[in-house]
Amino acid sequence: MSTSVTPGAAAGPASPAAAAEREDAGAAEWPGLSGGGPGAPAGDGPSGDGGGPEGGRRRGSPLGYALIGLLAVVMAAGWAVVVGHANNTPGIAAQTITFVIQNDSSVQVTYAVAKSREDVVRCTVDAFDTDFAIVASSEITVPAGTEKIQRTDTLRTSKRATGARVKDCRKV
Repeated sequence: MSTSVTPGAAAGPASPAAAAEREDAGAAEWPGLSGGGPGAPAGDGPSGDGGGPEGGRRRGSPLGYALIGLLAVVMAAGWAVVVGHANNTPGIAAQTITFVIQNDSSVQVTYAVAKSREDVVRCTVDAFDTDFAIVASSEITVPAGTEKIQRTDTLRTSKRATGARVKDCRKV
C-alpha cells in the first residue's frame, strides 16, 4: 500500500495561516474560484468583482436592447403576414354559409365567393362523409365582370354526407 505526502502536510496539522496561504495560492491558479466562501456564487469574491475586466458586472447597452426588440417586432410582424395568408389565394375569398343534408343521396350547400371584377375564378364544391371521404364534387366558375356571388347548389352524393363546403378557389 502506498501513501503520498504533500509538502507541508508532513509536519502535522496545518496552522490557520498556512491554510489561508494554500487557499490564496489555489485562487491564483483558478481565478474563477476566488473568495466568497461556501454558498457564494462562483466568481463573486469579497470585492464583488464578478471576474470582469473592469471589476464590475457586464451590462448590455440600451441601444443593444432596443435593436433586439426591434428585430423581434419585425420578425413577429412577418410571421403574422405568413400565417394570415396561409392556404389563401390572394384576392379570392370563398366561404361556406350553410349546408343541409336532405337525404342519403343529396346535400344542399350555400356558399359565397368574392374576387376582383376582372378575374375568372374556378372553385370546387364538395360533400364528405364521417371519414372525410369525398362523396360528391362539383366545379363552379365565377366569370369576369362579377365581383361577388352567393349561390345554393344541390349535390348528388354516393352515400349519406355529413358536411359540404366550397374550397380550392383559383384564377383560371
